[in-house]
Amino acid sequence: MKKFVLAVCTLLILSLLATGLAAGTLRVGVPETFTGFGPYDARSRVDYYVTMNVLERLVTYGPDFVPQPQLATGWETPDDTTWIFNLRDGISFHDGTPLNAEAVKFSLELWLAGRYGGRGGAVSEINALDDLTVEIKLSSPFPTLTAVLTQPWGAIISPTAYEALGADEFAKAPVGTGPFSFVSWDAGTSEVVLEANPNYWGTDGDGNALPYLDRVEFKIQPDVAASALALLAGDVDLIAKVSNPLVEQLKSNPQTEVQEVSTLGWVYTFLNTQAAPFDDVGARRAFQFAVDRQTIVDVAESGRGVPALGPLTPGSWAYDPSIETGGLYGAGADAERARAELGDSGGFEFTLSYPNEEPWKTIAPLVQAQLAEVGITANLDGRDIGAVLDDMFAGNFEALMIDWSGRIDEDLSTAAFYRCEGGNNFGQYCNSEVDALLTQAGQISDRAERTALYQQAQGLINEDAPIILFYFPTELKALRSTVEGFQTVGDQRIYLQNVSLAE
Repeated sequence: MKKFVLAVCTLLILSLLATGLAAGTLRVGVPETFTGFGPYDARSRVDYYVTMNVLERLVTYGPDFVPQPQLATGWETPDDTTWIFNLRDGISFHDGTPLNAEAVKFSLELWLAGRYGGRGGAVSEINALDDLTVEIKLSSPFPTLTAVLTQPWGAIISPTAYEALGADEFAKAPVGTGPFSFVSWDAGTSEVVLEANPNYWGTDGDGNALPYLDRVEFKIQPDVAASALALLAGDVDLIAKVSNPLVEQLKSNPQTEVQEVSTLGWVYTFLNTQAAPFDDVGARRAFQFAVDRQTIVDVAESGRGVPALGPLTPGSWAYDPSIETGGLYGAGADAERARAELGDSGGFEFTLSYPNEEPWKTIAPLVQAQLAEVGITANLDGRDIGAVLDDMFAGNFEALMIDWSGRIDEDLSTAAFYRCEGGNNFGQYCNSEVDALLTQAGQISDRAERTALYQQAQGLINEDAPIILFYFPTELKALRSTVEGFQTVGDQRIYLQNVSLAE
């Protein structure tokens, strides 16, 4: 038996050497704490760093953000309200139980019943037609369903593990089909450990088994600056976020590199449109005109980022470049228009909540000073990001600064934030005309038609100013020169199945 094991190990090592790939342990520095790994109620992007490598979905996407098969081999739409997904054969969950249509039905019904169930839109029924065929019935056309299923809430999990553990315990030790299986989460240090799934179905372009790594350790760092210093010291191999003042140092060091990519998301402030002072559109517009977005980008991001002149990002297929010269507001402040919106009141006072870490703790005093120029007093309330997220989900704020990682379709981003019942509409904004435009855009497939609807909605949204958009950030991740195959794609995620360590 020992000779057999030795032979297998030798063959594995020779295979890795032949492909130029080395197994080992990858250490990832993360500047925020984990909150849990239940895919149907996860709140933080750092939670997704883990779940995206442990749990898989029917559909995924590559750097082009086009939906493509993952656990599904493909799909078809026999009519406008029916989708049929065909599953890969022979796949098992990390606990050894089989992936089948019943497991998919179980998982997607958990999603629809959970925090993010509203993203399910028109899904009315899920059926397991046979072991490898899943039918999703709709109450109305839902052409963006595949884009929706790429998201973390579309994770397919082991029903056996979930029913044995219960929701709370499963969120501490998720079981999926991904390239890595969950090993441990140390509540004291927040360190998370994953190990390679020896039965993973995926292979690279040359037919080599994935993943290449044996083990992944996510290590919590005190802040983004500490992450960069840990990378320079060789204490971690990859960091999830880079401190802007250290970018050039990391670029110039021969042992480290920085990957810099435009993102799908934005940095912004929610306004509670249902309570004073921001139930008044004039107060919201005054805030919008008072903000100097270019200064915020220059100071908080060392110039890396694009001032946000509307909810459609420059990387979106729906983006209209004319907004850069003909939009409602520009990159700089317009104090005169801000004061005009305030009228006889001359100003107002409110509390601005934000996470007490970068970039928000730099942005907050900048915004405070810009608002003060027009007579608006912002009382700053910087707190732990977990507490800020709690208030965001509860709608417990006057104004709340946060960021968004973005999504691959406007139905998942613009509609989610600005529809009356949008899943991310935490400021409770509602404009029936905007709602109708966004609903219509989500029910048709033609991109030209959708683009016209989103651009029309954008003009109305900018007039209403329910959210103060600051800028579209640049995603910065850094790694040691020994890390090979890692790619930053701009969605604020970390994918490790193709990563290896050089000898």
